[in-house]
Amino acid sequence: MIIRNFIFLIISGFLFSCSQETEWHINNSEGSYLKVDSTNSSNEDKKMLSEIAPYKHKLDSAMSGIITYTDKEYFKKKPNGTLNNLVCDMVFDVIVKRYKDSPYKPDFCLLNYGGLRRPLPKG
Repeated sequence: MIIRNFIFLIISGFLFSCSQETEWHINNSEGSYLKVDSTNSSNEDKKMLSEIAPYKHKLDSAMSGIITYTDKEYFKKKPNGTLNNLVCDMVFDVIVKRYKDSPYKPDFCLLNYGGLRRPLPKG
C-alpha cells in the first residue's frame, strides 16, 4: 500500500512538472466578416455544384410533388396541440405495426414537445 502511494505521488509530481513547462500566448488575431446569402453567388464552387447536380435534380423533383392535403392547420401547443396529437398517433401506429408479432405491446406514445418546430399549414 505504501509503495503504491509512493508511485502515485512520483507519477503525479512528474505530470504536474511536465505541464508547467510550456505557456502558449496568442500573438495576433484577425477576423473578417463574410456575408453568406444569395448576393454572393459569384463565390460558388463550380466543381461542387457539378458533383451534386444529379442528386439535386432528383431531390427537387421528389420534393415538388403533393403528398397530402389537409382541411385545417396543425399546430403545436402545450399540453395538447393538433400537431402534437398527430405526430404521437403516427409514431404509435408505426410502432404497433412494426412489433405486431412481439409479446410486448405499446400502451402510449410520449414525445418531446421541443422536437416539433413549425406548424403544418392548411392546404
